[in-house]
Amino acid sequence: MYYILDTYTQIHTKPLKKVEKTEWNEGKMIKTIISRIKFFKKSGARLYIPQSVLNDPEFPFGDDDLVKIEIGNLGLLLIKPDWWEMLDWEKMKNAFAELPDDIKAKIREKGLGPT
Repeated sequence: MYYILDTYTQIHTKPLKKVEKTEWNEGKMIKTIISRIKFFKKSGARLYIPQSVLNDPEFPFGDDDLVKIEIGNLGLLLIKPDWWEMLDWEKMKNAFAELPDDIKAKIREKGLGPT
């Protein structure tokens, strides 16, 4: 299941109306929600995810999990990162050299490989 959070977000003065929609796209269930984003001057932003989404058995994250955020196609995609995306390969050049070629290719493709 994918959660699609549109980047088109308005800050409302009234509470948001609960809008939830579930549909199928290419054999995958997509649940669409309307939520709120709050910006902070120094620390970034927080995106509110309703409890109904957190309680969904298909929601892939737990408390304090690392989340990869991909931006594109007028939206955000929240994904669990692969293990190799969380490491600083610049500081681990010897370990990088020992990896299988397919993993090295993925790392280089994402621009994360050592120089």
